[in-house]
This record gives sequence, structure tokens and C-alpha cells, in this order.
Amino acid sequence: VYACFSGSYSSAFSTRNPAPDAVVPAGRRHQWQPGVEIELPNFEALFDRIQTASPLAKLVMEGDSLQQEGGFQAIDGSTDLKWRRIEANAHKTVHRIDKLDSFQNIKTPLLRFRSTIKGPCLGERFSNFIMDLEERKKWDDQVAHVEEMYPINDLVAVNDILGHKKFGTCTRIGVGYTQTKQGIISPREQLIMGGMQEYENGATILWGTEMEEYHNHLLPPGPRHTRAKSHLFAATLAPTGDNS
Repeated sequence: VYACFSGSYSSAFSTRNPAPDAVVPAGRRHQWQPGVEIELPNFEALFDRIQTASPLAKLVMEGDSLQQEGGFQAIDGSTDLKWRRIEANAHKTVHRIDKLDSFQNIKTPLLRFRSTIKGPCLGERFSNFIMDLEERKKWDDQVAHVEEMYPINDLVAVNDILGHKKFGTCTRIGVGYTQTKQGIISPREQLIMGGMQEYENGATILWGTEMEEYHNHLLPPGPRHTRAKSHLFAATLAPTGDNS
């Protein structure tokens, strides 16, 4: 399941109605690189949003045995969200696309893509389709540059903050930058905190949330472009057998 939301947004660093813990307190910030302070998002808010948007991610986080439950087959379909099916074709790799016109009172569409594929479930390999420029170019005609600018290597500290397996085990996390090409519209740029969670049932969740404007000092040097902002990104890889 892949969920992507763009436009007006409310990141996991802040909310429309800010809660006291919406921004990670200074005591939970760490110096990952000399002179660079990286703020972590509110993981409770982030993973609650992912579970709300993705029934498959919810299944993974609840620790169900995916091979016994059957992946998409185990999803009962009950939800308070008014998803609208815009495409369904069992013969296509992406066999279903759903659209939500409003998510968390933000009236810009949320899209959800579902696909069933054969092969080993390797989260790290899938993450390269997003963060490796040459791999990204194979499916994203508009990408001009993508870079993992600030990888966070102290995963022990990150998992301490996450609560050790409450949201899976974080095996990769950092701040990434993306820039699009000049097209019908001018180039856009994004600054996103992203990570990879692995679960004992063999599943992986890749996630991303937009950094705030006050994080702009982390942007690379050079001319600035209009910020394109994503409210939520998540890709859930859930194995249902030895080769799927």
C-alpha cells in the first residue's frame, strides 16, 4: 500500500490544533552530525495517521501473521473514511487505486495504491526506488535531484525514542531532499524526514513526513524553489508467502 498526500498539509512536527507534545522536546533532540541538529517528528501522531490511511499498515503494526491472514484478504474494509475507488483491474500490477477527497480536514486528495507482486520482500531494495536518483528516474520523469542529505546513524537512540518495537524497529532514518525539473510549472523542492521500520512478521513500512519551514536551514545551498509539501507518505510491504 502506498499513500501519498500533497498540497496544504499538517506535518508530524506540528498539527492544526497543536498538542503539547507535537514538537519533539529539546531534551529528545540529538546531534547526529557536527553542528547539525535534527529534530525528530511526533512518532505517535505519524504512525496513527499511517494506520488510519492504510488498513494493511494497521495489520502489520498489530503484529498479525501475514502469511496466515493473507495480506489484503485479511482487510475487512470497514472504515469511517470515505474512500472512492477510481480504478480496479486484477490483471494490472497496481490492481487498485482509491482516492480520499479530505483527510484530517485538509481538502487535498489522499491517494492509495495497492499492488500484489512476486519476489522477496526487501524493504531496503524498495527504498532505493525512492532515494536512489538513477532508480527514481526509471519511474519519475520529473525528478531532477534526490539525496539523503542527513542520514541518522545512531539507530539505538532513535529506537529508544520510538519505544523499542512499539512501531517496529527503525533500520534507516534521515532527512532527504528532492527537486523536480522545469516543466509546465516551475521546479519544486521538498525537505522530508523519512525512515524504514521492519517488523517481526517480515513486513516493512517506509514513511515520510514534511519538514517545517523552520527547518529550511537544512536545505542544500543554491537557488531556492517553491516548496511542494506532502502531508503523509507511506509504503507498506507485507509478505504473504515465501515468494510474495
